[in-house]
Amino acid sequence: MAAERRSEGIETALTRRTVLAAGAAGAASLAIGDPTKSLKRKWPKALSAGDTVALVAPASPTEQKDVDDVVARFSALGLKTRPMAHLLEKTGLFAGPDADRAADINGAIKDDAIDAIACVRGGWGCARILPLIDWAALRANPKPIIGFSDVTSLLVAAWLKAGVVSYHGMWVPHLDDPFTLAAWKRALMTTEPLDLLGFDNPSYAARSMVSGSGSVRGVLLGGNLTVLNQLIGTGYLPSFEGAIGFFEDTGEPPYRLDRMLTQMRMAGQLKGVKGIVLGQFVKCDDAELNLKGADTLHEFFASLRVPTVVNAPFGHVRHQVILPVGAEVELTTGPTPALKVER
Repeated sequence: MAAERRSEGIETALTRRTVLAAGAAGAASLAIGDPTKSLKRKWPKALSAGDTVALVAPASPTEQKDVDDVVARFSALGLKTRPMAHLLEKTGLFAGPDADRAADINGAIKDDAIDAIACVRGGWGCARILPLIDWAALRANPKPIIGFSDVTSLLVAAWLKAGVVSYHGMWVPHLDDPFTLAAWKRALMTTEPLDLLGFDNPSYAARSMVSGSGSVRGVLLGGNLTVLNQLIGTGYLPSFEGAIGFFEDTGEPPYRLDRMLTQMRMAGQLKGVKGIVLGQFVKCDDAELNLKGADTLHEFFASLRVPTVVNAPFGHVRHQVILPVGAEVELTTGPTPALKVER
């Protein structure tokens, strides 16, 4: 991702490219194992009115006014909040030192009075704290971790290191956004069956780009393309073999999209992927060269020859579905694509 933009008043512009790989490279030895081979999937419990959500800033710093807004939105959902100790810290690019940001997450994992963890700010910095997270504690006490963009690092690591399902999307919906509100409640406050492409979306109509015969099933893995790309070789990126991959990004022109996707393919990261779901790629065109990011994505993913759906409602946009990373899903292409979650 070229820059992390302010999203819903919290995301701001920050360049990750030069620093993303630096903090993530250290601790493959901490892995519990690959859940697709050795660990039984663990779903966190559904949230109920009166439950408590920890507020953490695992990457870039946030501000009090933005925290106040998040607290009010959770309160309207009937959920209590607990701002963790270092939420409002600032140290250079980050919301406090790595150890403090990790301590907030570990504290929330181990506190039995906390039911979920909302990452109220992306930017850059999550990869730096991956070696410091107590993944064994999360395995023993699974809680939903909610966020997107740079938080992708935490979400895929939660699956790889602990076998725990986490949630890609807005940490808390706006009350005047009925689409995201309905998707959030369905994903996090119920255990009902879920079609991630079945919500009535006012802005995006998912469509099949490459159709297969029937449906394909696999583990749902993905998130922000830049973040995933920069986790290659760190020990924190799960294999996509047998998975349904999902991707989104913002501010990446066509040549950088192609560069990242080519690296993922050459690294073997996409070997054996069973299906693809592409969300919103915002501001990814090159006006000077008259090139569209969508054309680059079409060319690359068509070459994989697996069922592929495009224009799905997730990414750096207002109306978002909430995608459970690590869930078993069934992808159906055709005139009315579907992405059904089994719990």
